[in-house]
Parts: sequence; C-alpha cells; structure tokens
Amino acid sequence: MAQRTSYINQFKSDPTIKVLMMSNVGMQGLNLTIARTLVLFEPSWSAVMAHQVYGRVFRRGQTRETFIFQLIASATVEVLLIANGLGKKKLHFHSPK
Repeated sequence: MAQRTSYINQFKSDPTIKVLMMSNVGMQGLNLTIARTLVLFEPSWSAVMAHQVYGRVFRRGQTRETFIFQLIASATVEVLLIANGLGKKKLHFHSPK
C-alpha cells in the first residue's frame, strides 16, 4: 500500500510522469482528477463498477475535459459481457468546458 501511495504521489506531483498504470483493484478510493485520460485495459463486468472506475478521473474538482477509453478485444467473450453489462444502463459523462 505504501508503494502504491508513493507512485500516486509521484504521478500527481511530477509533470514529467505522463502515465500511471494499475489494476482495477488499485483504483479503489482514488481521486485522480490530475489525469485527463483514462484507458481501461481490463473490462468492468457491471455498469456500477465501470461508473466507479470512471469516477476516478471524472469527479467533483475536475476542471479539464476528460477522455475515457475502454479497450475490448474483438471476437471474444468480452464483447458479449460488456454489451450485456453496460448496454443495460447508458452512462453519460459530460466534461466541463
């Protein structure tokens, strides 16, 4: 946990660090409004979980336009699971201008 905190503090304070990578587990409880782009390499299996992960960069205090990308391999079970889970609930995020 101390190492995670150290990496996050470096990401927030050092403008030369452009990328912070972590698993969904590592994202819990974080406020990363310093980031403007979130790239998800592992799928969230429910709309609620996806909403929580998106909220790490898009939350109160975010003043910049934000971008969220979810990478999904084509022709895999991921496509069906994502379509089923996220298709039931549309998630809308509007960045401040």
